[in-house]
Amino acid sequence: MYISSGALRSIFRRVDSGVRPTFFFHIPKCAGSSLWESIFDIYGFFNVYVVSTEREQAKLRAMSPSRRRSYSALGGHGFLNNYQKILDLSGHHKIALFRDPLDRLISEYSFIRRKKGHFLHDRVSRQSFPEFVSAGWRNTQVHLLTGSEDDLDGAIELVKDFFDDWAIIDDLPALTARLYRMAGRTPRPNEHKNKASDGGYGRIQRSPQLLSLMEEHQGYDLKLFDYLRTVQAAR
Repeated sequence: MYISSGALRSIFRRVDSGVRPTFFFHIPKCAGSSLWESIFDIYGFFNVYVVSTEREQAKLRAMSPSRRRSYSALGGHGFLNNYQKILDLSGHHKIALFRDPLDRLISEYSFIRRKKGHFLHDRVSRQSFPEFVSAGWRNTQVHLLTGSEDDLDGAIELVKDFFDDWAIIDDLPALTARLYRMAGRTPRPNEHKNKASDGGYGRIQRSPQLLSLMEEHQGYDLKLFDYLRTVQAAR
């Protein structure tokens, strides 16, 4: 669980029982840590359950239904259908953040190479970025949403019909403000925080060769992002 400034600031906060609980589906490297800070601030540290590891997901599965319902906000990493199997989300305000697939992979590549304790560190630290793209998951955002790496239609349907609110990370402040207002709170500013240097990987050039590789391995994620960008621009 994250111990952040937002969490510490809200450690004894109580939430109005009439406020709709929130479920946040946290796709890795999509500014989720920044949004969790606001969720802690809105609902209070002890009223939030965050899944960031398999152990925490197993703990969530083992909880009684009443214990799960006691949290004002919960969610985290993993496949969406795993949450749908164990949680009744019909009464929750369901939200998600998405990111340009190439930017997300660059961030993930940098994070793993920087984090020596990461289980993929040894392998990824020896890979070039194109090798990382080729060797990793295909269509990560579509895969986590649907359980299938090629179910673009299913991913779009979830965005349209399952989530109550979502944003591309550039629009994180607006999503955060809407969440505060839903809870009857005055919004606090929130921006995507770059918590550490990207080691220069953010300057990777979008060469024709790299874009072709992205189309091969992340083509459905790219199509999903194009859809999201079009919808967000029309709001």
